[in-house]
Amino acid sequence: MRSRRLTLACMAIALLACVASGAAAASRGTSDESSTSTAGESVAACSEPRGAVPRRACIERAVRADIDAIGLDGALERLERAARADPGVAADCHMALHPLGADAGERLARSDARLPLVRPRSFCHEGYVHGMQVAWLDAAPTPQLIRDGARSCDASDANVDWACGHSLGHVLARRAGAAGMPTAAAWCASTYRGAVRLGLDREAFLTTCMKGSLMEYVLLDERADATDRARHACGGVRRDLLPWCEGHVWLRADVASDRTPTVADRLAACDELATTRVGRIACAGMVGRGASMVDPCGTRSSDLADACAAAAGRGPIDPAAIPAR
Repeated sequence: MRSRRLTLACMAIALLACVASGAAAASRGTSDESSTSTAGESVAACSEPRGAVPRRACIERAVRADIDAIGLDGALERLERAARADPGVAADCHMALHPLGADAGERLARSDARLPLVRPRSFCHEGYVHGMQVAWLDAAPTPQLIRDGARSCDASDANVDWACGHSLGHVLARRAGAAGMPTAAAWCASTYRGAVRLGLDREAFLTTCMKGSLMEYVLLDERADATDRARHACGGVRRDLLPWCEGHVWLRADVASDRTPTVADRLAACDELATTRVGRIACAGMVGRGASMVDPCGTRSSDLADACAAAAGRGPIDPAAIPAR
């Protein structure tokens, strides 16, 4: 399934689980560990969805019911327990929570509330945060978004700013539309200039913003069943911005195959689509972080295989390691 492949792609470069920074926006209650509601039980049941209901849809439905019953915090705790117990739930929980976060973000955008700046506490929770922020940012007029988007994301906390910069990248790509990554990448660079106290340096901000933009185009192609991975890659992006875009072109492998892409498939996308040495190495390193061991990076030495192997086993990108400006 394409949705399954894309979720796995997201996991390869997902943020490392962080310490919660308090109750998330729109939370309506606290955890009830003793509750035995049918909704709570169904989250675990999503590991093997029955009938025609895909796992991601099963998780979304179960968590939505849990939020109504025991609040956001309690629902997240149940989901995170299920994710720790089952790799399938862990793989799909992030994307399953996007629409739930979007519902909260749309409500906030209709009020006077500011953009919710939240530190994701887990890969699952990060999906909720991204959905909420994308919906809030998407309500802003384009000129305001380009001028003030990064400033709105500014929490002066690298962990929070990294997640928000990714959300901003998704929205900038939506606004760029058919103009593609050349426009989205330039807008990512422009929004950084408006961030006075952002906790990320320019390199880190461009990395997370362009990853969000490129992923938005990959999601669009997935929904449209467009399998030409050269579409909406980094062709035409300004030379000084190319490395930050090319670090994520491995994502194109996830819409170019009818099977779950391998490390070799993703490295092949790096080789095919990245034109700068910096971009090639960054792309291979991103792929390597998602590999569980060195062997999948290949046994024959090359610049891409070596960069992949050097990053293998280091796990998802840790926003705590993002350089401070």
